[in-house]
Amino acid sequence: MATNRNRRFLNRDHDYLFVFKPPLVVGTIVAALMHLGTAWWLMNTVPNIFNWALIGPRRIFGDLGFYSSINWFFLVGVIAPFIVWLAHKAFPNKGWIRLITMPVLLGTTVNMPPATAVNYTSWIIAGFLSAFLAYRCY
Repeated sequence: MATNRNRRFLNRDHDYLFVFKPPLVVGTIVAALMHLGTAWWLMNTVPNIFNWALIGPRRIFGDLGFYSSINWFFLVGVIAPFIVWLAHKAFPNKGWIRLITMPVLLGTTVNMPPATAVNYTSWIIAGFLSAFLAYRCY
């Protein structure tokens, strides 16, 4: 009986895959062609498009750009997981330390709107306390 139920469930999911994939493929093809057409049109109609100030990594992240300090966050992203690992090794009886995932913590800041440091600090404290409470109680 369980085998028949599982077979029906798998067949149902298999049917859904075929129902939803063709529109996805068509949408992807249309989007790719529109992107290619727009890029081709811009390259043929805008004079000196490759001489603009925002084109090129040096003008964005290098000494000529406004965002050169962002490069330090790549170093933070590499070092931060090791700090959590060292904290876990230093305090092995604290089970919540191993639950800290730095890629998630650093990646979720992308979703935050531009705000002051006070806003970020309060969001981090509120998030930590609510997650810690949920971890303790549940």
